[in-house]
Parts: sequence; C-alpha cells; structure tokens
Amino acid sequence: MGIKHDYIYAIFAIWSIIPNLPENNAQFIGPVLITLKRFEKCGEDAEGVKFEFGMRKLNRTHTGVDAFIEFPYEFGNEIQFSATASKWGDGGWKPHILDIYDTSTCNFFMKYAEDKFKELLIQNNVEPVCPVPKGTYSMKDYIFDGELSKPIMFGEFMVDVFFIRNGVQLTCIKLFLRSDPKNEGKPF
Repeated sequence: MGIKHDYIYAIFAIWSIIPNLPENNAQFIGPVLITLKRFEKCGEDAEGVKFEFGMRKLNRTHTGVDAFIEFPYEFGNEIQFSATASKWGDGGWKPHILDIYDTSTCNFFMKYAEDKFKELLIQNNVEPVCPVPKGTYSMKDYIFDGELSKPIMFGEFMVDVFFIRNGVQLTCIKLFLRSDPKNEGKPF
C-alpha cells in the first residue's frame, strides 16, 4: 500500500481551497493549471495521529505524492477544517488573502472537492460517504497537479491547513502551490 488517511484529507483540503481564492482582478485571474511545489508539516501530530508524506518526480511533467495516515477518529462532523492562504507578492507573503473554517471537514470536501475525495476513498476501499471511518489510509504516486476551470488568481500561494477536534489541532500541513494561466491551445 502507500500513504493514506491524513494526506488524503490534505489533498481534498487543497482542492477545496483553491476554487475559493479571491477573484478580484480580471487581468490576474482565469482558468489555471495548479502545481503543488512542496509541502511540509507545520506542527506536531496529536497523540494517535500519524501523518507522513513525500513527493517524487514521476516523469518530466508530473510529480507524485505518497502519503500514509493513521487516524484514530471517525472523519465526520466532529473534525473541523481550517485553512489560511497567503499570496506571494512584492517580496513577501501577503497573509490572510483567504481564511476558511468549516465545522465538518468531510462535508466540506464533499461540497468543494467531491470527485477527487470520492476517488481517493474508493482507492482505499472505503465507501465514499460521510463520515469516513477511523483507520489507516494510504496513497502512492498521486498526481496532484491539474487544471481548474473556475477562474482564480494567478501566482504563488502558501496554505496552512489544520484539522481540529474538540479545539485540539490534530495535524497541520503547509502547502506551497502555484497557479499559472491555462494554455487554451496557444503556444507558450
């Protein structure tokens, strides 16, 4: 197998956040290609939670993500989701261009990243409905990069993603993403 539970949640968090980034200037927004540049832990995992992940180049154009997650809680309404996005500009990170909080991480993923969330659950032999049972989950060579047809801002983003239960942070992942204009059949 590979790396499953927490990372899967992080992937869905990412795909849920990106369509919600601000759309405030038509010359700087549009359909995009999203690239995951890197990610890292931004805190210790809570007791009983194990979240390990890594990236590697699969070929010239794609990077694969592996993840292994042990999650001792049912992933339903008791797990909250929080994310804060910053955008790179003028020599530094501009914080809080987007802050998201939801009382149900599973429902949030189903609403904003349903296809990808269900795909990863099915790959882990889990029924693609909320709540997701506690357990060990993994993924291997998951290609995160992809297209988004909904217009969002172009640029580099840093997103801190938190999973919280009863006011206690279970895990935190810091994602570094890039959104570039989608090539609509035009040469580079």
